[in-house]
Amino acid sequence: TAVLSSTTRSSRNKSKKRHIIVSIIGVLFFCAAGATVAYGHSFQNTVLPGVHIGSFDVGGMGEAELVKFVNDMHTKLLSEGIPGTFDVATSSGQFVLYPQSITHEAVNEFIILDSDAVAQKLLSYRKSGNSILDSFSALSTRIIQPSVVLDNIVYQKEKIFDEIDRNMSG
Repeated sequence: TAVLSSTTRSSRNKSKKRHIIVSIIGVLFFCAAGATVAYGHSFQNTVLPGVHIGSFDVGGMGEAELVKFVNDMHTKLLSEGIPGTFDVATSSGQFVLYPQSITHEAVNEFIILDSDAVAQKLLSYRKSGNSILDSFSALSTRIIQPSVVLDNIVYQKEKIFDEIDRNMSG
């Protein structure tokens, strides 16, 4: 009976230890899962962390800040001109395309950019509306740091080519 009693106590102790270890692992798992969901939820109304447009980090920006950023970059590009190079059989060179006013109301822009559409694209980038999936997206974009290609840009090709022709002949 003493041997049986010792074996029973030993097996109860092992069972208690196993139960404690499993409980600790479970609590740690739920704490990590809760922290991950809370982290992802903090980016519900902003761009996910680590997201870039080219070399510019836009992660964490809200809609108003993002629209202002895109408009400022568009204005800067148009005011400083769009640099380009050409290489054809007869000549090669560099040029800068500057927007020109057509009338007081309209501006002949080489690039048309819908900043609200760009903002919405970036705000919804890799978000599904599912808190758990969005949380993992927030973690992965923080690590991967993706650069988003803007497809909301309209290039006025005819105007660009006309300006290139004008620069080449003048």
